[in-house]
Formats: sequence, structure tokens, C-alpha cells
Amino acid sequence: MDSALTFDTGRLVLLDRGTYRWVSLKRFRIDSARPVSELLSALVAHPSYRDHFASAFETQGIHTLHGPYRVECITADTFRSINSSSARTLLQDWAGNAGVPVSREVQAELDTQVFPLLEAPELFQLPDLRPDAQHDWGWVVGVDGFHELVAIDQADRVLTLIVAADD
Repeated sequence: MDSALTFDTGRLVLLDRGTYRWVSLKRFRIDSARPVSELLSALVAHPSYRDHFASAFETQGIHTLHGPYRVECITADTFRSINSSSARTLLQDWAGNAGVPVSREVQAELDTQVFPLLEAPELFQLPDLRPDAQHDWGWVVGVDGFHELVAIDQADRVLTLIVAADD
């Protein structure tokens, strides 16, 4: 099977100092029209998905971790459909839940860089897989929540992986 996705770009949105929170955005090009289940499977199989998020933004190679989870526990069927409004509420509530109000600068970045992605025609959420899928040191990532969304826009041939967590 040829690859359905090609990694394009990545960006890290850092929340306010002292919160240790961030949003990772990884954009993939969809190489041709595919069923959603095939795109989600291709995402989970992609080397750029194997990111433990415990070090600098980079493709980390051959390991079998994704955030706090073992990749083997994640399949296309693991993801659940979510609507834009619920996804925005989830991320906004998470961003402001560190005991420190979100600054205007961070809110502006969320409003311009993150929230527009949630308007994609197809939006999916990886549910909390703890404790069953957590790896040995998975507790380090996402102490205040590990939130993963996948925005798919087949018309524009773009899939964006959105991960919001802390370390």
C-alpha cells in the first residue's frame, strides 16, 4: 500500500510561562482521496506520529510511543468523531485550567493558529487511553490532560494532528 500521508510542517504553540503547556500542530498532505479510516490508520503508522512529546519538537524515529501511550494500543477505530464547538471548548477549558489566566498573546495565538483548524469538515478525538495504554513513563506527559484531535480537510488535501498537553 502506498502512503496516504506525507508530513508537511510542524509548529509548537507555547502557552504562558509557568504552565508547561503547549499545543503541537503537525500538518500532513493527503496524497490522494482516501476513506477516513485509511487516513487515520496512515497517521498512526506514520513516523511523525511516533512522538513522545517529552523533548523538543522533532521526528523521533523508530520508538513505539505516542505521548503517554504505546502506539500499538491506537488504531483508526480508537478515534471518535467530535464537533468543532466541543473541540474548541475542550481546548479552551484545558488552556485556562493551570491556575493562571491565559494571556492575551496566547489567546490570540490559539485564536489564529489552533481554533481555525477545528473548523475542518471532519474532526476526530483520541479518547483518554489511560491507564490501559500508558507506557512506563507516560505519566510525565499530559499530567493536566493529553488532548489529541485530528482535523481532516479532504478538499484541501490536509490532515492536521493537534496535540495539547503539558510536560
